[in-house]
Amino acid sequence: GAAKVTVSIEADFNKITQSSETYNPDSRVVRSETTVEDSSSSADAAPGDETTVANNIPTGATAPAPAQPKSQSSSNRNESTVNYEIDKTLRTEVVEGGKIQRLSVAVAIDHMRVPGAEGQPATWQPRPAEEIARITSLVKSAVLFNEPRGDVVTVESAAFSRPDTSIDGAAAPGAFELDKFDLLHIGEIVALLLTALALVFFVLRPLISGMFAKPDADGLPPEIAKLKGAKRAKAIAAMQAAQLANPPRLTNEVGDPNQTNEGRVVGFDAPMPDRLDAGIDVARISGQVKASSIKKISEVVASHPDESVAIIRSWLAEEPNSGRAA
Repeated sequence: GAAKVTVSIEADFNKITQSSETYNPDSRVVRSETTVEDSSSSADAAPGDETTVANNIPTGATAPAPAQPKSQSSSNRNESTVNYEIDKTLRTEVVEGGKIQRLSVAVAIDHMRVPGAEGQPATWQPRPAEEIARITSLVKSAVLFNEPRGDVVTVESAAFSRPDTSIDGAAAPGAFELDKFDLLHIGEIVALLLTALALVFFVLRPLISGMFAKPDADGLPPEIAKLKGAKRAKAIAAMQAAQLANPPRLTNEVGDPNQTNEGRVVGFDAPMPDRLDAGIDVARISGQVKASSIKKISEVVASHPDESVAIIRSWLAEEPNSGRAA
């Protein structure tokens, strides 16, 4: 591009929790008030009022004049107590980490292209100071420049390196020039296509084939008809062996020869001849053998392997002799 920008940030990642409690003495409300009033008085006894023997004996003299009391006192006390509720503010502040302490931005701008005179090539000249100032103001607005914080924004015009092409125009990219992003995009498309093909051939196709599968000419079930080779032959043999083990019963009806118009029906159960002679298709080869015979022969061979080998050898030895006798 025509500009290179470098940003450096000094940040404080410490988490701070602050709690403060503030009182406002100018804002107060009377919470309670108590008033106490106390009044008291006292006087001492006058002289001569004491109870003595002389005072109780009549002497015929005139009564003495009443004496004045020695002292007399009184007191009054007033007390008032007022309790005020003062305005109080509790504040808890949590400062999360990541606070920017200082921001530095350096911007290098490529020189401006100045067209040459008639017949002269174009040249690259440094950008004027007015344009640098406008770009600096734009960068400060974008990064929320804060001078008291110590932020620094520097914009300079510099000559960038260019490929070996003419100044008047850059070489057009080739049709097959791909960058790494194009290659990644192509790889994603190829992976999606391969996944879709795998789903079609290995998941959807077998499911659709199984749904619309039909039994073959032999009347086999679909699960056996879709098998091939030895697996199909084994499945057919197992099915026919099960049919021989449990053959269907047929009720035949015959007429009584003694009845002329309407015969009496007598039923009896008998196995079907075609089921008794059911054959097994062995691996799609010509010729069929009876399932019961195969089973019996297998049991005999498993029980007497040595004798079976001797019998087969005798058969092989008899075949040439019988051919010559014929």
